[in-house]
Amino acid sequence: MIGAGPYGLAAGAHLKAKGIRTRVFGEPMEFWAKKMPEGMLLRSLREASNLSAPDEAFTLEDYESA
Repeated sequence: MIGAGPYGLAAGAHLKAKGIRTRVFGEPMEFWAKKMPEGMLLRSLREASNLSAPDEAFTLEDYESA
């Protein structure tokens, strides 16, 4: 998997859950860490913020309740 952003990590998690050996190459959120203007924050609609995970785990609701 080339790309360690949110979607690359989600795809890698699904492949691993299916028993497929996977390597993810890249730096997580590198674009935001290095290319965005200082002080700029990511702001997405809640509906656009949930990524797919195997077994529908690790939702925003799970994070908030923890």
